[in-house]
Amino acid sequence: MAKYRDGDRATYNWRCEGVKRADEYASRYAVDVVRYAGLRKTGANVLEGVFRYFYDMEIRLLEEIGPKKFIHKYIMAAPKFAHLNILKEAKLREVMDRDDHIRYFLKYILPVIPRSRGQVVEKDEFKCVHYVRLPLFAQGNLMEWISKNVVYPKDAIQNNWEGKIVIGFTVELDGSLSNVHVIKGGAYSLNVEAVRLMKSAPKFIPAWCPLHQQNVRRDLTVTISFNLQ
Repeated sequence: MAKYRDGDRATYNWRCEGVKRADEYASRYAVDVVRYAGLRKTGANVLEGVFRYFYDMEIRLLEEIGPKKFIHKYIMAAPKFAHLNILKEAKLREVMDRDDHIRYFLKYILPVIPRSRGQVVEKDEFKCVHYVRLPLFAQGNLMEWISKNVVYPKDAIQNNWEGKIVIGFTVELDGSLSNVHVIKGGAYSLNVEAVRLMKSAPKFIPAWCPLHQQNVRRDLTVTISFNLQ
């Protein structure tokens, strides 16, 4: 998102200048990508053309927004900028040799994909780091399902134990849940019930990557509140 720079016009000018400088350094960045990713068949000139094209597209989008009420409009236009990144990654994949794209993915995309400790992501399991449609709970509102199915532990009632338990889990390619674990816990019995509940949850609609047209794994968290009323 655009940082506030003494008002809309200053922020607009700062953002435009940033993209223009990036365009100036496109050739240098292309060389760096080839060197750092160890590309063997894809030349820097090919990558430079892709970078320059999408820098120009971003400038056009910024000019379309204009300086008037820029910060608000920039935030509202966030999906458009995300879509540009999707198109850029798709174009890079198109122009690169397949093995080179794997090398690029391992160096530039994989390191910034959120995942649980110890979770292994295969090199061919391409994901779009810029935009992935998050998993969807197949039965409507997840919090409503939780409130209807949670069982307050008897010992927690007897001891007046309350609290919010944060549960982490992974939505697999088929929508099933794995790696259900406590991120932030409370009383032991509350932790046990929160984990049990999420392990019993029906399948989700898995995350979808529009760039690579495939389901992807995605880590999520949910907060389960235990309140005695």
